[in-house]
Amino acid sequence: MQPPKGKKGVAALTAAMLARGGSQSTSYKEIQKALYPLAGSFGYQIDKEMLSFQGRIHKDNAETWYALISEQLLNPGFRDDDFKRLKKEMIDGIKSGLKASNDEELGKEVLYSTLYKGHPYESYNYGDISDLEALTLDDVKAFYNTELTQSKLTLGLIGAVPNALKAEMMSDLATLPKGEQSRLSIPDAPELKGHHATIVEKSAQSTAVSFGFPIDTIRSSEDWTALWLVRSYFGEHRSSNSYLYERIRQTRGMNYGDYSYIEYFPRGMFQTKPDANLGRSEQIFQIWLRPLRSNNDAHFATRTALFELDRLIKNGMTEKDFEATRNFLINYVPQLVASQNRQLGYALDSEFYNTESFVKYVTSKLEKLTLGDVNRVIKDNLQTDNVQYVFITGDGEDMKKRLASEQTSPMVYNTEKPAELVAEDKIIADYKLAIEANNIEVVKVDSVFK
Repeated sequence: MQPPKGKKGVAALTAAMLARGGSQSTSYKEIQKALYPLAGSFGYQIDKEMLSFQGRIHKDNAETWYALISEQLLNPGFRDDDFKRLKKEMIDGIKSGLKASNDEELGKEVLYSTLYKGHPYESYNYGDISDLEALTLDDVKAFYNTELTQSKLTLGLIGAVPNALKAEMMSDLATLPKGEQSRLSIPDAPELKGHHATIVEKSAQSTAVSFGFPIDTIRSSEDWTALWLVRSYFGEHRSSNSYLYERIRQTRGMNYGDYSYIEYFPRGMFQTKPDANLGRSEQIFQIWLRPLRSNNDAHFATRTALFELDRLIKNGMTEKDFEATRNFLINYVPQLVASQNRQLGYALDSEFYNTESFVKYVTSKLEKLTLGDVNRVIKDNLQTDNVQYVFITGDGEDMKKRLASEQTSPMVYNTEKPAELVAEDKIIADYKLAIEANNIEVVKVDSVFK
């Protein structure tokens, strides 16, 4: 759902007003009080192409729960006090939650915003601060009336939903405006040429790193499962078995973790599995290096990740690593849909991507993959000629100087290391990131998502 010009954040604020605001008949405080003894939940998630509302309730309380939340959705109160409260929370979330205290998530979001300059994906999901501050209640009402339509709606139900309640839901949702457009038409990502770095300077004791580039392969693509396997081998999220983790954290003890992605994965600091309902028509290949102790360490770790990515592209995976990763994923895939809400979420994603059910789709392809397939997909999808880097650091000018001059970044250990590792470190300490000085931008954190 794309916001009108100058109104970044209106989609998120509208969603918040529906899920965390009152209805015409009942205040939000009264709704909360009524939901508490029912042990029911109702919330939202916002992304570039999907706005999802999710609720959960015991079957015996389903009718009472639906009577409350349906009023929020279909007859929102649009109260001024809810609007002021939620707008302030959203602005504070960007200022204090993202920019002030979450360097890792900030780096990842800046990476996306930079790669998609001038594209529908450029803006942060929760908006820019100046746009949010200028939003009015009328803006929210207009967005609700024009964007929440039947043509864009997909209803998903799972569990023991009474037939009468299903019928009531369908009847109620039919009162929404019909609308015309069913989904957004998303252009290709802007072309990325060469190596670029965006350095965000803020008060920070460590340096967070993210880098990547757009890819053409999305979940419905023929090669997606093979690339998903490569991603898992190279940097499975929160896994100590992945290659980057082993080379940067385990062998060198540099940071907490090092991961790679081929789909948008927000909130990675707080969860081990990706959320569903973040379907996108465009994706990037991304490497996330969790914070390093200094700019020197961040420089070395970035060089290490690029060094290993170059080696992966050149040599491919071995038969042993391929088989081990494939066996892991075949057993891991069912865990991604281990609960009812995950089953439903992935089912809706399969409809978005027009694929079979996720487990069947991925497992059947994994079983047919060969090492040759995977190594071809590596060369077809991964490259290091065109890369965008993002660094979150306390000293932006120092980071810029290091990058522009290709300053050596020696790795120093507190204990003796094997000669083979020390020899490799000497190579990596001067491994070229090849970022021209005029392709390096230093920005103050205050200007980000402003």
